[in-house]
Amino acid sequence: MNQPNLPQEKSDKVLLLLRAGRLPEAKQAALELVQTFADNPATHLLLANVIRASGNDALPHFRKAAELAPDDVSILGAYANAAAANDLYAEAALCYGKIIDLQPENAAAHSNLGVLFRQQGKNDQAAHAFRKALKINPGFSIAHENLSSVLIEMHSYEAAERAAKKALKASPGNPNIHKNLGIALLKQELTDEALEHFNIAKEGGVTDKDLNYGIALTYAAAGDFDKAKEAFKHAVVENPTDMSMLHDFAHMIKSKRGDDVWNMLNEAYKNKDRLDEENQIRLNFALGKVNNDADEYDAAFEYYAAGNSMRFEIEKPDLTLDRLRVRKIKKIFADNDFSSIANNAHDHVKPIFVIGMPRSGTTLVEQIIASHSEVSALGEFLGIPRVVMEQEHIMNTPYPEIMHSVTNAHLEDLAKRYVNRVETRINDKTIFTDKQLSGYLYIGIMRVMFPAARFIVCKRNPLDNCVSCFFTDFSDKGFYSNDLKQLGEYHRLNSEMLDFWLTRFPEQVMEVVYEDVIEDLEKSARRMIDFCQLPWDDACLRFNEMQRGVLNASMTQVRQKIYTRSVQRWRKYEKHLGPLFEGLQLDPEKT
Repeated sequence: MNQPNLPQEKSDKVLLLLRAGRLPEAKQAALELVQTFADNPATHLLLANVIRASGNDALPHFRKAAELAPDDVSILGAYANAAAANDLYAEAALCYGKIIDLQPENAAAHSNLGVLFRQQGKNDQAAHAFRKALKINPGFSIAHENLSSVLIEMHSYEAAERAAKKALKASPGNPNIHKNLGIALLKQELTDEALEHFNIAKEGGVTDKDLNYGIALTYAAAGDFDKAKEAFKHAVVENPTDMSMLHDFAHMIKSKRGDDVWNMLNEAYKNKDRLDEENQIRLNFALGKVNNDADEYDAAFEYYAAGNSMRFEIEKPDLTLDRLRVRKIKKIFADNDFSSIANNAHDHVKPIFVIGMPRSGTTLVEQIIASHSEVSALGEFLGIPRVVMEQEHIMNTPYPEIMHSVTNAHLEDLAKRYVNRVETRINDKTIFTDKQLSGYLYIGIMRVMFPAARFIVCKRNPLDNCVSCFFTDFSDKGFYSNDLKQLGEYHRLNSEMLDFWLTRFPEQVMEVVYEDVIEDLEKSARRMIDFCQLPWDDACLRFNEMQRGVLNASMTQVRQKIYTRSVQRWRKYEKHLGPLFEGLQLDPEKT
């Protein structure tokens, strides 16, 4: 590091003073070196390190050192770290780019660049950088850990699980990796495994809010609401400004005016301007819930509307591309059912795809069917959209246009990739439910991937369905629920597509109406089980006793017996629903 014209004893003196904590003397000695050896990068690096140790801005001195030694990887790395610490991300990225140009196989530089991208919210670029680091050094534990973290933020939970497991192989005792793995498993509703890893993380000393929140959610998803309530209480007390925790706690209980949750939420609302936008949104949805519990319907709607309005401004969803896609799908599958190229290599695999709008009864229907002794439950699983997306990249053609070129071999490969994703979750069973909220787009290709599949399309009173969606914060789903008129339009589009499949493939697609299930559980359950070509099992009537993880807005309801309080719920909010009637093209006078 030292140049020939820089006396070793003088630089050693600075380092000794720095290590001894004698910062003023170290700084003075470093300044003298800079004055004497102004063109030597090592002097500027020494001064930068002393100033940084003093808690002051050392960036100009790191910058000067890098200017004098543009090919010195160590100096460039120190400069990049200093720039990132000052939120100068473009400058830091430029430094890491120079390091990579000098040393393309520098795994640490790729990983550090990934950290930088993640700090900026550029998760796709971050994941690419971490994967580049791991290609160079497959045993790079911190890169695996960081990749799992960024994949969780991208909602790619299967990939996050794989990355975390690889990280544990490289660093078995790392409690933070166990926490990441717990989160990835929880998001896939694998609650037993998630809790195991959360507990290891806790025993390892992890105390952050993500862990406490994860443990509380895991108990709730597993249906252990007593433990969940205690865990939420602890998490909320530890993190009073995290409205996601209060939001989920409020949705797990029936609140009363003046109880602890009510008081905490209203106190938080008094200071809402101190919260960031995301926490304000979650607070509004939570206040909507507790006011609905208290039969304060006008106040509840006001809070729900405020939360939705803020979410809408962030997401700015547009139905244009969805409308175009539905038109293309209908045209392509009206002209050809593609049975001639159907995959027959997986006839033994018999998925039961449960499809419908969110809050239309899909969780209830899946729970009823999956209570059967011959059936496993996947829950909300993104396997089909993911393998179709992969095929789009392989063929460089979007869905549904890929159907013009797809072959039997393609369909067999698609089915194989899907089965590979699910086989560890279905307990060696070949009959399993897969709840597909986006499945309304994919029934055509799914039925030729799996000719033995059955498709159950869930319908519900459109007003009740849409009101329930409007009252749910689909913060990580990217859904059209934040504007009542647009929500109504999306419901019509969804129904148009589902009705097409029901008419086009009646032998494989069946409609189940939520209100019919509520009115006569056994009749509806027997009809579903018969359609799935299964013998009757009385356990289907005891669906609320089934032990499996459910992590969605229905996780409390699915643990209860059939109830009717959600039927005609929209009437309590009727005076606020003008835009929804317009979007659904319904006449309020005739409803």
